[in-house]
Amino acid sequence: MDLIEGLMTTRAMRRYTDEPVTEEDVVTCLRAALQAPSGGNIQPWQFLVVTDPERRARLGEIYRRAYFRYEAAMLPKVPPFRDEASRASFDRTVAASRHLAEQIPGARHIEFPGRDHALFVGDPVRVAGVIEEFLTEAWEELPHRADQTTMLATVLFTDIVGSTEKMAELGDRVWRELLSEHHAAVRRQLGRYRGTEMDTTGDGFFARFDGPARAIRCAQAITEGVHNLGLEVRAGLHTGECEITNGKVAGIAVSTGARIAATAGPGEVLVSSTVKDLVAGSGLSFNDRGTHTLKGVPGEWRLYAVGASA
Repeated sequence: MDLIEGLMTTRAMRRYTDEPVTEEDVVTCLRAALQAPSGGNIQPWQFLVVTDPERRARLGEIYRRAYFRYEAAMLPKVPPFRDEASRASFDRTVAASRHLAEQIPGARHIEFPGRDHALFVGDPVRVAGVIEEFLTEAWEELPHRADQTTMLATVLFTDIVGSTEKMAELGDRVWRELLSEHHAAVRRQLGRYRGTEMDTTGDGFFARFDGPARAIRCAQAITEGVHNLGLEVRAGLHTGECEITNGKVAGIAVSTGARIAATAGPGEVLVSSTVKDLVAGSGLSFNDRGTHTLKGVPGEWRLYAVGASA
């Protein structure tokens, strides 16, 4: 990870490595720190860099004791405004936050004692509790606000060709080991192409994708990848409106995808014309396989075999 990227995404670089920090890296860190709000405001900051572990530990203990005394004495108290301009500035900030809350449906505006707007100053535990309470309530209400019953998805079905014969040839134990390797290979590609595994039955997979091009490339990777295992897989894809029931997808689009997969030949990725049309311009090539009648699916369907991957 790039140093500056790390600085912007976490509070401490030590979470990434225990290696010593070079002087050059320290200078880079300090320069980046100058772009933070306090540095950007040109406030009087001093940086103390200590490399000796024992000295660092002693200084850390001294600073912690001093801060705890400061926290106990100062944070509960609200010092007076320096002048009317400071008071006006504070009032404008509060008014702006109230206005923002009024414009956001479901928003809640809560004010805490004190005048520092930083979340970690004052009573951070109380602030965190209020945020947690708000998010919990919003989460509990979310399913009632948007009760989704359908979704547009690309479904992918895969199946090992000649699995029964292969199992008889290898024997149960070896077949189970080979099947486990096959499952691992398929799941690696599903993760790579951001597919969601919906079901696994025997030697077949059912997955859904939110993008047809990625679904096709995942199917290609699966059919090509299992060659190393001495297996051949056929795959079928279709895109359509799917019904959602208890976290699972179903409906005519799913049945269509399954029937297309059953029509595919060994090592073939077969798609409906719907999928082909949706990925126009993606660089994928197709070979017309003509029209087919799919068992249990109304009408005739023109199917296409995906060309070899580049």
